[in-house]
Amino acid sequence: MLRYFPIFIAVFFLALISCVMASQAVVHGVLRDMEPAETAAPAYFANLVMAVLLVLTNLMVIKGFPLGAIFLRALMGAAFAVAFASWFAQAPFELVTLGVAAAVSGLVLTMTQRYTEMVEHFLHIRQNY
Repeated sequence: MLRYFPIFIAVFFLALISCVMASQAVVHGVLRDMEPAETAAPAYFANLVMAVLLVLTNLMVIKGFPLGAIFLRALMGAAFAVAFASWFAQAPFELVTLGVAAAVSGLVLTMTQRYTEMVEHFLHIRQNY
């Protein structure tokens, strides 16, 4: 089990960073004309919803549901698309770069052999115990 811990934590934090950077890129790119007090609440709730979705998808992975890994990839793909699209809205280069790099790195890690072994191992545990 300890063999899979580093890849699980790396994917979790890369997904978290990509979601946060994507939402901040939207706030600083698309909503830059609004007052900071007006954008604070929507940004907070968007980050809260993404964090809850991330936790639920990782719980699905831990419980051995292969659909959890698919949802995790979809969440990182959506964060990649939002971060990349906010580049056209003149978002700060650092936010876009970090958001895109974290999403791509997380997606690459979910395609590795160790991550797929981890998902299969959790599925094996769920089916047999």
